[in-house]
Amino acid sequence: MEKFKFMVWENRLRVISSILIFLWVYASLSKLLNFEQNRSQMLEQVFPVAISEILSWAVPLAELGTADYSSFQKPDCWA
Repeated sequence: MEKFKFMVWENRLRVISSILIFLWVYASLSKLLNFEQNRSQMLEQVFPVAISEILSWAVPLAELGTADYSSFQKPDCWA
């Protein structure tokens, strides 16, 4: 019975991880594919222009990096 609970918990973690990975990839690709819109929206923020220019590239790349890193991690179960 304990093994079954562990497997259910691990499967839930995998589903949640897969959903988060999908959302990070979707968000980053939509920002990169609509880069001019993303850049203009970033320039309207309260940051200085130089930081906004950097963030318009850094945010989507960080999201892709997070999704990539998360996809290769084995979920640790604390149960």
